[in-house]
Amino acid sequence: MKMTAREPGRPKSKWIADTDAVISKTIHPGLPVPRFGEQRWDLRCIDDMPNRPASAITFESFDEPHRNLAARELVASRLDKPLVSSRGGSVVRRHRPSTCRQALASLRQLHSFMDELGLASYAELTQDDLDLYLAHLAQQPGHLLGRARRLSILVWLWESREYLTGGGLKFDPFEGRTMNDVVSYKQPLRNTTPVVPEAVMGMILRWSLAYLDFSTDIIKAKDCYKGSYVVIDARGSEASRFGRYVAGLRARGEGLPGIRNPRTGPALGMISRCAGVSRAWFEKGEGELAIIAAHSELGMSFQCLGPTSVIPEGCAAPWRAAMTIDEMKAECTNLLAACYIVTAYLSGMRDSEVQDLRRGCVKSELRSNGTVRYKVHGHIRKKKCGEAVPKVWVVIEPVARAIEVLERLTATVYAQTSDPHLFVHAHYMADRARRLSSNVNVVLRRFLSHCDKGLSPGLVYSGVGPSPNPHLGPVPDGPKGPWRLTSSQLRGTLAWHIGNRPFGLVAGAIQYGQACYTVFEGYCRQPASRFPDQVREAWLLGRIGDLTEGYDEFRRGIRPVGGAATRVEEFYLNYARVLGDLPGRVADEAEARRMMRSTAATVHVAPLNNCWFVERRAKCLEGLPLDERRAPAIGSCDPRCPNACVGSRHVHPWQQVRDRSIEHATSNDRRVTRAQREVSRDRGTLAARILQDLREAGHAE
Repeated sequence: MKMTAREPGRPKSKWIADTDAVISKTIHPGLPVPRFGEQRWDLRCIDDMPNRPASAITFESFDEPHRNLAARELVASRLDKPLVSSRGGSVVRRHRPSTCRQALASLRQLHSFMDELGLASYAELTQDDLDLYLAHLAQQPGHLLGRARRLSILVWLWESREYLTGGGLKFDPFEGRTMNDVVSYKQPLRNTTPVVPEAVMGMILRWSLAYLDFSTDIIKAKDCYKGSYVVIDARGSEASRFGRYVAGLRARGEGLPGIRNPRTGPALGMISRCAGVSRAWFEKGEGELAIIAAHSELGMSFQCLGPTSVIPEGCAAPWRAAMTIDEMKAECTNLLAACYIVTAYLSGMRDSEVQDLRRGCVKSELRSNGTVRYKVHGHIRKKKCGEAVPKVWVVIEPVARAIEVLERLTATVYAQTSDPHLFVHAHYMADRARRLSSNVNVVLRRFLSHCDKGLSPGLVYSGVGPSPNPHLGPVPDGPKGPWRLTSSQLRGTLAWHIGNRPFGLVAGAIQYGQACYTVFEGYCRQPASRFPDQVREAWLLGRIGDLTEGYDEFRRGIRPVGGAATRVEEFYLNYARVLGDLPGRVADEAEARRMMRSTAATVHVAPLNNCWFVERRAKCLEGLPLDERRAPAIGSCDPRCPNACVGSRHVHPWQQVRDRSIEHATSNDRRVTRAQREVSRDRGTLAARILQDLREAGHAE
């Protein structure tokens, strides 16, 4: 194609203005491709990740023609075929639109710095100028990783110099060092996403499962709200239609529908649909005067959308009072968040995989043993390119139920927009569905804030019938205050719970062993999921945490107890020598990490002791050939085993064993035989002896 005419003074580009800005990358059919000469590029044609915001890039903020052209050329070069980097010949992958949008923000910041120095082109920059720019960024607030990302635009200008009409940098910035190295940022050795504490996750899961029960009332209120959108009479002008609508309200003694959020006033969206007028009409002179007059005459009615009917087990009244329009919208969002938590946490899916679920994705099949297996058909996203590959997950019943609730919640949205995605806001009336997208963390935190308000009157135990178990209440705080839940924490928390099996399993209506087995059956066997590796890493990190906790106690003079106590003390002494905690020793951090990881792989957690597993000493595996003793039988752990080690975390369980054994041995129940009393008495004696050993070793009860 020929190049379009240029305005006087505008630079001539190597790129043709009326050609596609994206050529080599996969183009999704049916979506428009932006042109290079446009100032706004809608890149949905190459980025269809459901959990990302609108993939649009704008260049209008680059006023100077040469810089505007350079910005478009720079982005086009990163969206085109992969570059061969000048830094060691490595291949630079094509970037996502979100990365390019961040790069443009860094480029604008660099332009402001160049203006302060009086520099017009990138070719005029020197290494001394870049050192000044680094010092300039260091004076601004922010963390080191963000500073490294802002500096990465310099690498782009060097690697893409051949694509820029005005040229890029003339030299490799900072002598080829990585930007992380330049700002002294060290990449963490492991994933730093925090694991949600068990007490916090337990209460969140209970609320989420409870909201699946409350969904009947929420969806009924939403349908009532949508059903009120009935045009009384579509004849005549908008003024006459609105007049007939007001006359009907006057005759029934009702006020204008009102809302209280975000500010108190008439519900213009609902009024416009009921009256058959456009919402824009109320912004004109005639419509504005008409709504003011109607408000003065009739006032406002904060109508309720029907009574609630769901009464939780053991409660005396429904779970909440009837909902107004504002409350219905908030509860729809809460239900959406609850379904997201149940689906993501109990399936192990990534955020992008959860948000890509669509109507009809759940299939059930009856197994030969009479149980039902649920399968979710979705897509798994490989790496960061966003390429969707069909996959099937096997899930437990609550996940299938959450998806079924979502299908009912979004039925109206689907009828209006034909968008099959499930995670969309259900209370919006629009031609295009509003997806959850990157707003998911905001929705999750609002849900937690709603739960933190405490029990509603309908959830208080009435004293009649069984008590709701477990009780719903405010979400407990984390170690540093109220917990800030994010979507990325759910998958890691599931991996941690499967790998560590803590004493108190995450409660609710679900037995965690079922979720564990099903997740492994349906997810962990998929090579692209990397979930088994995440579980193994979580298990290993949990054991390292146990060893570190025991080492801290050892330094304070608290000794381990049990058959493996001598081996444990020897390990801690050797670890102290390598770590440099002993006088005259120099720390060897790499060797200390190796020691900790290799030893942690042999430590197994049991309810009443830890097992420092050595095959030939395992009491639980007596009678098996040595080559078959690959792992301990945790359910058969004996605290008198040579591999057993009892520590501070086992004090409370042993106290419970002692108390229950004494109670059982001295019970007046005639059904307890003499032999059973003897067994309980012996077990109570063993528990008392172990508790005495723990006290002598310095463990507080």
